[in-house]
Amino acid sequence: MLIVGTLGAYQIVGLNQALLFLIGGALGMTLYHASFGFTSSWRVFIKALD
Repeated sequence: MLIVGTLGAYQIVGLNQALLFLIGGALGMTLYHASFGFTSSWRVFIKALD
């Protein structure tokens, strides 16, 4: 899906925006799967209380 979106952005807007779309999507997926952010630390805290 990320590749299709990148190709669509390239055709509509241009190379710069397509690369930014690809980088943003890749970073978003990486941070999501790394459980980065407030909810991750909150989840660890709640599990420690159980």
